[in-house]
Amino acid sequence: MEKKVLTVQGKRVAYIDVGEPSAPPVLLLHGFPETSLMWEALLPAIRRCGYRAIAPDLPGFGQSERMREASTWESYMDFITRFLDVLQIKDIHLIVHDWGGLIGLRWACDHPVRVKSLILSSFTFSLDYEWHELAQVFRTPQKGETIIAENREHWLERMRMLIPGITQEQLNDFYCIYKSPESRNVALELYRSGDIEKLVPYQEKMNRLGCPVTVVCGEKDKYVPVSFAHTFRDRITHAKIYTLPDAGHFVYIEQPEKVAEIIVEHFDHHNEGGTSIE
Repeated sequence: MEKKVLTVQGKRVAYIDVGEPSAPPVLLLHGFPETSLMWEALLPAIRRCGYRAIAPDLPGFGQSERMREASTWESYMDFITRFLDVLQIKDIHLIVHDWGGLIGLRWACDHPVRVKSLILSSFTFSLDYEWHELAQVFRTPQKGETIIAENREHWLERMRMLIPGITQEQLNDFYCIYKSPESRNVALELYRSGDIEKLVPYQEKMNRLGCPVTVVCGEKDKYVPVSFAHTFRDRITHAKIYTLPDAGHFVYIEQPEKVAEIIVEHFDHHNEGGTSIE
């Protein structure tokens, strides 16, 4: 899938843009080690619902250059604002996965009037969450630098086992975050900025999110257990939760047809003037 390119604060950002320019925009934020290509199978469904799908390679991932500043949680939140400003987009629907959820949901809490609806997957905002084993290693100086520099063929083999249905094109794109010491440092900076305590002031902000919310989770997700989706709904009681029994962490790639159905249902219940395209 062809990516477009624009400049944000002097740095190249690659992104996918599908749909009519005048259609209501949907911003899709990937996680680690993903890129915009993770959404490839879902973009036609969003377009058919009458929306415009915009999926950037976050800075340092895929074909996007890293930011001038450190690649922290907060820097990526600032990037969202700047990226939308360049595109001259004010209000969005937001679809996120993994780190995209942590980044995107904090941004949504800070800009609630700009977010029309949310589709969330493989994320948590719980103060009880403990980083999974690999994340803990990434967050540890020296250990993180060692393990993230693993052999490419070993990484590819592990990803094929971890993400059923992934294409070679997606694998090659995802590997970009591992290809050099500079790109690997982007990932380490992000994980090392991810202190769960930073979510404390967002607990009350989250309670004030009144937009439609859909949560999609894989029952076999070993990085963010499905129980955290239900913990989230304890706070956002209007959230609709869908659990896919044969899916793991990467639900958008593992079961794209089922997730596309959920996305269509989500937008069918929140049609702000988008026109369905057959």
